[in-house]
Amino acid sequence: MKKYKPENMKRLFALIIGLWITSYGIAQTERYEFADVKPINGNQNVVFFYITGVGGDEQANAVLSELQDDNMVGDCWIIPAKDNSYRIKAFINRNVNADYIRKILLSQGVDYDVTKVGVRLITELKNESSGKKYEDGRVSEHSPVFISTGNADYDNSVYDKAKQEWIKNYPEEYNNVYGITTESKNNIEKK
Repeated sequence: MKKYKPENMKRLFALIIGLWITSYGIAQTERYEFADVKPINGNQNVVFFYITGVGGDEQANAVLSELQDDNMVGDCWIIPAKDNSYRIKAFINRNVNADYIRKILLSQGVDYDVTKVGVRLITELKNESSGKKYEDGRVSEHSPVFISTGNADYDNSVYDKAKQEWIKNYPEEYNNVYGITTESKNNIEKK
């Protein structure tokens, strides 16, 4: 049996630890965020998203019931789509994010359908930013920020106008943020 020198064993151990630390430091984390959030009166947002993995109307209703039983979720509706998928409209507390809702979905054996607009999967490297972060809530350099003055009708109107200007002036940036490719945009325009 071959004997290894202690200093070689120490080097090997240090190398293994170094590789493990390096791989841990650049491991990816995933989180979800709603692609389109509409603030409404009070302390709520309305969100729309699609779910996948639904075995039929019975399971869809179980998902809906589970969502409605959560005290951070208000009224919600499940809308069957033509392609046998389901779209959900939910009024949620402003402190609730897409990851919170995902835990409820996973408890029912379903998940977000990230291939459709509604929810974005955000993958980031722990030690690298995957893009610039904006402290004012913007999702990109020129995107509008929703500012609440307490007058929901006025606030929504101002935000909607700013969003339309953003789409008009920076269509590529908008398409990148919402994952709209040239191919999917052409398919939508053909319909």
